[in-house]
Amino acid sequence: LPDGAVLVLGQDHKFTVLEELGRGGSCIVYHAFYLDMTGQKHLVRIKECYPCRPQVTRLEGGALCALSPDEEIFEETKQKFREAYRKNVELKKTLGLVNSTADAMNIYEENHTVYSVVTCVEGRDYRAAVDETIHAIFVRLLTLSKIIQKYHREGILYLDIKPENILVIPETMEHMVLFDFDSLIRKEDLKNRKKISIPFSDGYTAPELFMGDPGQICEASDIYSIGAIAFYKLFGRKPNVLDGSIGCSYDFALLRTKDQRYQPDFFRLLDEFLHKSIATAVAFRYQSIEELIPVLERLAALSQVE
Repeated sequence: LPDGAVLVLGQDHKFTVLEELGRGGSCIVYHAFYLDMTGQKHLVRIKECYPCRPQVTRLEGGALCALSPDEEIFEETKQKFREAYRKNVELKKTLGLVNSTADAMNIYEENHTVYSVVTCVEGRDYRAAVDETIHAIFVRLLTLSKIIQKYHREGILYLDIKPENILVIPETMEHMVLFDFDSLIRKEDLKNRKKISIPFSDGYTAPELFMGDPGQICEASDIYSIGAIAFYKLFGRKPNVLDGSIGCSYDFALLRTKDQRYQPDFFRLLDEFLHKSIATAVAFRYQSIEELIPVLERLAALSQVE
């Protein structure tokens, strides 16, 4: 939808699109606003179910249309979108996740597709250059890991951890909000399944998700994504297959942020962290968030050189 477009959802609920924030495998996210009865403006994020596969086109009036061979797939995508909204609502009821989960306001079915409206929390997504130091990177990753730990304790894998799905508050490194739940899955749902299809994001998704093998998808899959974000923040690029190999040698001279005060202990632990978080093989990664958190705590401490 173009900037300035007015989207009418439900019973005359009018939302004005300010800008497109991003696109995923199954939806487009917009920054928008609506006016309440007193004329006050409220900012929101609107997710529109608009998959890149199957082939979907937008008609002149704004409605979406899938060609006949793809209609059934489009309907399945919309059902998954509805299920993601339901998961979001359920998560808000979970103890410990209320303040770190985006607040889904409502879901609408218009224009032959589905929309969900989410309260807009002040902040910016983690693609932005909010970290001025390596210390800040590891404090934020520690915050993220503690949130993911709560999901894991509830028996849930997130499976789409990436900067676009993380809203950070520039004024604090110890609070963030997650706001995309399309890929959430319960660990128990992976049992007795031969194949699974989960939306994923190039560069941050664990290799086993590309294969769709339920027997390999586990907590270590989320750990890979946390390590991939660290790699991106540290080196300015997403990790590739070679970066996840056992024999990879990381060149820390290429770090985006350098400080001669970092000690050898820091670089030894950083090397271990990268090898055990973005390893291509699941068996060579940290197997639980409980293993990862103490390492991030130590990295945060060793990188604090002020």
